[in-house]
Amino acid sequence: MPGKVAAIEKLWEALGAGTAVPADLAELRRLAHSIAGSAKTFGLPAVGEAARALEAEILAAAAPGDGAIAARAAQIGARLEDLRRAAAAG
Repeated sequence: MPGKVAAIEKLWEALGAGTAVPADLAELRRLAHSIAGSAKTFGLPAVGEAARALEAEILAAAAPGDGAIAARAAQIGARLEDLRRAAAAG
């Protein structure tokens, strides 16, 4: 789990720095989805909820339109922080 959260953080930093490619957003969503699914298996409902909320923000940011990622940056960052806290609390 910590490795997946770290991978999400790294991709998010790349998106924030403007160095990401479109596949990075898809990978970010895939990782969040993966955490959301596996968290329940490991008895971590708060982690699963945080990952699902992050995935929802990423999906909204991926919607067509210029500036969608930038418009959702604060929300994605907040959901990522929620995921960090939930993962740390276990």
